[in-house]
Amino acid sequence: MSKGLKTSVVAKQIRPAGYEIASRSCTTAPGLKETNLKASFLLKGPRSERKIDANYRFWTKQELPYLFADVSAFIPVTADETATQPVDRRYMSHIDYRLQELALAQLKPDFKKSHEKSNTINVWKMNYEGEMSSYTFDYDKYNPKNLNLDSVNNQITPGWVAVSNGQKGLLIAFQTTKRAGFGAVPMRLRDNKGDKDIFLNPFGTYFGKQFDYSHVGGEKLGTVLANLGGVFVRPNAPSYAGRSLHFELMIAPYFGDEPPKDLVRAALDFAYPAVGLMIAPWGIQDDFQSEKISFEALTRSHEQTLYGDTVTTPVGLGIAALDRAARVTWKSTNPAATDEFEVGYRKKGYFAKWTLLRTKDTSLVIPNLVNNRLYEVTVRAIKLGRTPASAVASSLAPAREVTPSADVKDSFVNEIAPTPKLIWMFLDGIVKYARAKDPDKR
Repeated sequence: MSKGLKTSVVAKQIRPAGYEIASRSCTTAPGLKETNLKASFLLKGPRSERKIDANYRFWTKQELPYLFADVSAFIPVTADETATQPVDRRYMSHIDYRLQELALAQLKPDFKKSHEKSNTINVWKMNYEGEMSSYTFDYDKYNPKNLNLDSVNNQITPGWVAVSNGQKGLLIAFQTTKRAGFGAVPMRLRDNKGDKDIFLNPFGTYFGKQFDYSHVGGEKLGTVLANLGGVFVRPNAPSYAGRSLHFELMIAPYFGDEPPKDLVRAALDFAYPAVGLMIAPWGIQDDFQSEKISFEALTRSHEQTLYGDTVTTPVGLGIAALDRAARVTWKSTNPAATDEFEVGYRKKGYFAKWTLLRTKDTSLVIPNLVNNRLYEVTVRAIKLGRTPASAVASSLAPAREVTPSADVKDSFVNEIAPTPKLIWMFLDGIVKYARAKDPDKR
């Protein structure tokens, strides 16, 4: 735990409330074996419940020594009045700093199964100019306090990254058309009786203590000042709340230290798949509008597959204060299951009356407000004949800086437990959630 955020943590492990596993051989692609896992992680609050619905699809191709995985999940909003703090410039939305880590597809290479010492961990990476290099987790060589590292993200990830113990390694590639990132695979290092265990967390986030630099001398004044004022000592996990997560991985074990060239080429082929460019024949006008409609229909079909007919919570709520008015904007997470949106606003205070507006757009101007008076605003998705989704809320004062209010009146506790063991590594589903006695104390 970083000293910059003081909390009292109540840890509890929550196993999937329900799961479904189905294995089948794809009839349209010979040699393709597929396994689907659906898991629901129930987060119980004192007044209601929320859950993380995670979907894992694994498949192998007969002639390829790799495991492929498609991971999708929806992370519910967990903020309440006791945990919500002023708008953070990184998120520009409600934040719940008790949500500290998210690792729905954590991988741990089981190097010890090879009966070889794994006290050396090398990280292999490639930059955006195609140059490959590596570095070693030997921070404890210079400072024993850095033997266990809560979060390391020094490795650039233009499509893939790999780790090895010198004799065996594991490469992870991700398809950039689904989700990508400059540093998309944070890592965690743990000492295990002289061996080093490495954890990889694609598209997740870790949180914990900062590196210790006492070996370079000084009075630690810089560390104290950084912990007091730096936003980097706060967790990034709150930014996942109310959002969907979807990515595709290629998981490839290999022998040796450096990833073989053939494996690197396969990883790049997976990360940057071929693109088909459709060009109209010479003399024939492109039907751009028709193709746009087809693409939008395909996008809606994908969202329908991902969320089904679930009415999901809007995200990205933004408010622009105008003169005696306010413009409210948001993003729909499942347009296929949304007929319209309900925007509610009232003067700040529990006894004020709500005014409700309906719109089919993802923006709306609230008129006839009083300048310099604080208002509360909520937005929720509506599907006729269905229960509305939970609202995402904020507060505003016209012609003033926007400040936040409560989001959802719930409180949750700690962890999501692991999913099954795969091949020679573990796939863990973990969410760390801390119950803070005094979330505003820093």
